[in-house]
Amino acid sequence: GKTYVRSVWNTGFGKSMTGKLQSAQAMLDSEVMRLMEPYMPMETGAMIASMQVATYIGSGRVEVATPYASRVYHNNGKIGRLTGPLRGPRYFDRMKADNMPQLQRIIEHKTGGKIK
Repeated sequence: GKTYVRSVWNTGFGKSMTGKLQSAQAMLDSEVMRLMEPYMPMETGAMIASMQVATYIGSGRVEVATPYASRVYHNNGKIGRLTGPLRGPRYFDRMKADNMPQLQRIIEHKTGGKIK
């Protein structure tokens, strides 16, 4: 016998999924900022304030717009030295390692999907 397959495109799928993905990205950006703040070095708070002002929620980019942000991020200094036990270099990478399941749950919840 022969087997036939017919695909029918749901015309509302694109718009619906785009909305879900945009909502997931905005929620993810906000949560990354919230979770990353305790990991960021804080002498004056300027880097944290810069992140809050320079980041456009939903863009998929969390920005820290100080002239020294890259140097501080890539510094080989000690963790916990700058006003908190988690604060120090490579704050995004360390936050992500500690919180990946929580970040994945946000995406799954907002999109209705499952991350493998």
